[in-house]
Amino acid sequence: MGKINSFQKRTLLISAIVILIVVALGVAISILFSNTLERFVWDTKIKNIKNMVQSQSLSHIGRPEYLAHWQTKEAEKAFQNFSGEMSEAYITAVAKKIYNIDSILVWSDRVPDRIGQVEEPQDAFEALKGTVKYERAEPEIEQEMGIKNLMEVYVPIYLGLEKPVGVVEIYFDISEQLSFLRQMRLMVYCFVFLAILLIFFILHITFRKQNEMILRQGRDLVALIENAPIGIFTIDANGVVASVNPAMLKIAGFKNEKQFLGKNVFENAIYKKTGLDKLFRKGLAGKPFDNEIEYFFPVSRKKCFRHYRAVPIFKHNEKIIDGLLVLVEDATARAEAEEKLMKYQGDLEALVKEKTAGLEMEVKKHEQTADSLRASEEKYRTTIENVADVIYSMTPEGEITFISPNVSFLGYSESDVVGRNMSEFIHPDDYKMVLDDLKRSIETKISIISIFRLRKNDGNYLWVEERGDFKMENDKIVLLSGVLRDISERKVSEAKIKELNQLKNKFIQIVGHQLRTPLNSMRWNLESLLGEDLGGLKDAQKEFIRLVYDADVEIIQRIHDMLTAMDIEEGRVVFEKEEISLESLWGSVMVEFLKKCKIKNLQCEYLPPAEPLPPVSVDTEKIRDVLEKLTDNAVIYTPPKGKIRATFKVLDKKVRFEVTDSGIGIPAIEQSKIYNRFFRATNAPAMKPDASGLGLSIAKYFVEQHGGKIGFSSTEGKGSTFWFELPIV
Repeated sequence: MGKINSFQKRTLLISAIVILIVVALGVAISILFSNTLERFVWDTKIKNIKNMVQSQSLSHIGRPEYLAHWQTKEAEKAFQNFSGEMSEAYITAVAKKIYNIDSILVWSDRVPDRIGQVEEPQDAFEALKGTVKYERAEPEIEQEMGIKNLMEVYVPIYLGLEKPVGVVEIYFDISEQLSFLRQMRLMVYCFVFLAILLIFFILHITFRKQNEMILRQGRDLVALIENAPIGIFTIDANGVVASVNPAMLKIAGFKNEKQFLGKNVFENAIYKKTGLDKLFRKGLAGKPFDNEIEYFFPVSRKKCFRHYRAVPIFKHNEKIIDGLLVLVEDATARAEAEEKLMKYQGDLEALVKEKTAGLEMEVKKHEQTADSLRASEEKYRTTIENVADVIYSMTPEGEITFISPNVSFLGYSESDVVGRNMSEFIHPDDYKMVLDDLKRSIETKISIISIFRLRKNDGNYLWVEERGDFKMENDKIVLLSGVLRDISERKVSEAKIKELNQLKNKFIQIVGHQLRTPLNSMRWNLESLLGEDLGGLKDAQKEFIRLVYDADVEIIQRIHDMLTAMDIEEGRVVFEKEEISLESLWGSVMVEFLKKCKIKNLQCEYLPPAEPLPPVSVDTEKIRDVLEKLTDNAVIYTPPKGKIRATFKVLDKKVRFEVTDSGIGIPAIEQSKIYNRFFRATNAPAMKPDASGLGLSIAKYFVEQHGGKIGFSSTEGKGSTFWFELPIV
């Protein structure tokens, strides 16, 4: 089957590549090992130096004060003892310096004239972080000391503390270590060179044997292909037949190789007609194929079947396709036998279908009967499980098709209801609402929830709650089903609660309005007394009347807040807005605010805005009430000698008012409830025992009704900042 490829060149190429890899790997290992050895030598030495420094500094220096106050004789003596001990321990240590935590040189046996100066600040500060640093000394230092190979080591001094209190810099002569490392590198290089020679010798022997084995296998492969019972041929990347075995010549009907070799498969008429040319292109594109082809011989017109299997042949880099290996098997006899078998199976299947048709009909009838029984059983079980409520189903037109026995609570039996329309039982005033609920449920794809009245058999009505669903086919409702629950008792309870709330609110309104008149009269009379309209008063009398006056004003304010809260709840609050500047409202509030601060000995201030505030549209009485409530709270809940600051500012087309105090603050766990009506923080009663807890809820409502926002930030025990914002006109 043609010439075989020579494996010797490929073997030599692979050998050369492997040798280069081994050499490169050996060099890399040599460098890595020598570097690792060098690091090990230095790390071991530095570790010993670090331990020695810590031990000797603790023994001879001992006190951190010596590093801070190094000018004393005791400190100098301690440093000399430490240096002497280090020199005895390391004869290669040629110079030593000691720095404190400010990188000031406090002692040196080499440059005593520099003591007191900042030396090597970067290296010293890096060592003060707790890291031992070592590096080759600069050439200038080596020249200055007259030693060719010097290493600088910076070691932190701890003196038994957690953080370093100073740094020792030691210069070592490392000539002996460098000589030792050079000798070790030479030994490593020699060892690697010998290892490479050994590997080369082993590879040479191995590849020679492998080459002989490959050549022997190649001869065996050629013999196997030549004697194979199936057709084998190869085509090159252009579709030209490159090799062919005798079995393929026989299958194709050729007498010798010349009739087949060198022909282009893309120009073969039979291959074009059967589509094999497309499969060959697919294979040369890198995709194997496995197809059976049916065609007629051109001369005899005899039908035949050929099974083609093909796999791409890649070049040595396994990326570029070099050709296609094609295996061809004559499948005519097998195909004819399969065709006869399929015909026989078809006849047998037809006979089986004919004999079993009646049996299938019977089985289907039994299955339908079983399904009906299961459906009936399921419906009955569902009814029993939900016996507490009434279950129903009805058509889209409202005709009831099923009702559970519990319908008896309406005074009906099942037969009284099934077949009738649901509209007959729904109260006329509720019918439209029920239809609207159904329509909304269909639009939102959410189950129906309705509350309406149903007519009982005696003509009376009771309230029910419906929870239903619907089944749709082709965008149309085909079935409605649901559950009805009697909620008459709940409705009665709700009506009673509503009636009691109305009575409560009415009572509060009457009492509040009736109390405000005499309380206001008392306030006016007390104001006259305090103004000494009826004659002079003693200081004690004035103080007594002032206390009564303050209590009267606070009661009036509480009644006002309670009535306002009721008006808010029942939607009776009216807003009469006008365009003003908030500073004009603040003027009257600030006078009272500063007066209350002075009485309670508080340091209060107002920071006016840098520029005049733009106008806002507000109900002046409502917003004045908000300002008063926020400032009053700041005064009430700030202990004497505390601080309060109020300010206005403009933020993003909004006017913002802030009041910040140093008071008791609000516990974090309670901050989410601070705007709830009647709510007071647990630490508030200690500052004011008898407050209503309505002020902030009213302020929030007034601000939000003006299109604004209100908020706060608070830390318990440190104080609070309350603010609100209103949009600029």
